[in-house]
Amino acid sequence: MTKIKLPNGVWEYDESQPLGAPGGFGQVFAGKSDDHPQVAIKKIHIDAGDAAHREMEVVESLIGANHKHVIPFLDAGEEADSGEYFVVMEKAKKSLQDDLNQGQVFTPQETATILLDAARGLQEASQFVHRDLKPGNLLFRDSRWMIADFGIARFVEISTSSQTLKSCQSDNFAAPEQWRYESATSKTDIYALGCIGFNLLTGSPPYSGDPQDGHLNQPLPTFPCSDRRLTALLKAMLRKPPESRPEISRLIQQLSKVATEQMPTREGVRILLDAANHVEEEEAEEEARREAIRAKAERRSALHAEAFQVLQLNVENLSEVVEVNIPKAEIRRAASDFRIKLGKGELIVNLKGSVSPMDEGQFLHSKWEIIAFSQVLAIQHSPPKFVWPSLLFYGKPFGSEEYRWYEAIFAHSPMTFQTGLVQLNETSDIDFSLSKVEHSSYRIFGPSPIDDEEESSFHERCLWLLAKASTGELRSPAGQILTWPPYQ
Repeated sequence: MTKIKLPNGVWEYDESQPLGAPGGFGQVFAGKSDDHPQVAIKKIHIDAGDAAHREMEVVESLIGANHKHVIPFLDAGEEADSGEYFVVMEKAKKSLQDDLNQGQVFTPQETATILLDAARGLQEASQFVHRDLKPGNLLFRDSRWMIADFGIARFVEISTSSQTLKSCQSDNFAAPEQWRYESATSKTDIYALGCIGFNLLTGSPPYSGDPQDGHLNQPLPTFPCSDRRLTALLKAMLRKPPESRPEISRLIQQLSKVATEQMPTREGVRILLDAANHVEEEEAEEEARREAIRAKAERRSALHAEAFQVLQLNVENLSEVVEVNIPKAEIRRAASDFRIKLGKGELIVNLKGSVSPMDEGQFLHSKWEIIAFSQVLAIQHSPPKFVWPSLLFYGKPFGSEEYRWYEAIFAHSPMTFQTGLVQLNETSDIDFSLSKVEHSSYRIFGPSPIDDEEESSFHERCLWLLAKASTGELRSPAGQILTWPPYQ
């Protein structure tokens, strides 16, 4: 037996007697003390240095609370000698996960009864958010189901990084806002309770295949349930936006009806319930669609921001090359662009480019997914005056999963009323030039990556352009296919 000293007493636990499988936040063992012959002691998986002697405020505030649906805490905190953290609870008969592990599938009435007990536990501790509701945290004691581990997820959350918390998260029961690292609320617990209800009826959680994509983007899978009232309620609990999920008081009211009252049998009520379920399904699908659009927009915005950070660093490296090797060159840095002047020539790299992500689906012919545009301008001021625009775009070609910066030069056919090189705003011409479709514009260079291992080649091309422009030798590349090295 291992002896531990906590704020409210001395306890012993047997590491050879785990109570259930290890969870994301810790492992529970059978334990005891002089006054309590049977307790459950949870050793929390957290580095003592990370916790830094932090108080377990939520847990400690629940010690001695007279709740009927929350497992009583007896002691909690930092162990005096080891610095490790423990929670001591009354021992329960079993967990809901134990029943599920035995292959038990529950009836709608049984499911509603279990969820009702859990909902009452959430109401009793309504000043707190649990954050990690799952079948393993619903324990059977005193002839009812009770919630365990209140406050532990919050303690880990404020004591560790978000990435550490992510590794502890119970993915199958985590609400969309938890995947986005947003603040958890009481609606987060209601979502987890909905996942538990789905699990009880079907034998598995709703998105066990790919939890992150499922919780964030996918509509709720269909599930068998002979009680239409419970079907509608679970669908409401599992809506993606937190604010559209039911309040705990409404949840308790509806679960009480399912648990204790037979479903109405009148034909009109049956038809109306069917209609209500149909409306619920349509609303859930629409919400899932909106959520997927929002998530995709956030993803594209993040990629857009990352793209210009990469380009900024690329240009800083180019600046160092010029400063070391060509001290005569005049370098000017600004938030919007980077400029190098030498003799008659000037090289400008646009560091802002497109101010927002490109709309999805603009490049239908080439099937490229392009997030951002920018450009390099090589200017020969005299004589003759000429501007060589080289397009930069951040994206991925069809079939690839890797986003990179690319450089390309496109030209208009001399047979059209437009001549010269394709400009930054000519999206349609860029799309056709990247595709295999015959069009009035065509590719004369690229697309060639300019980042990572290809950064040096990109810098060489920039320096070649500046060298030609500085001596008045830069000419239009239109009408020829360029190869590197160097540009022809």
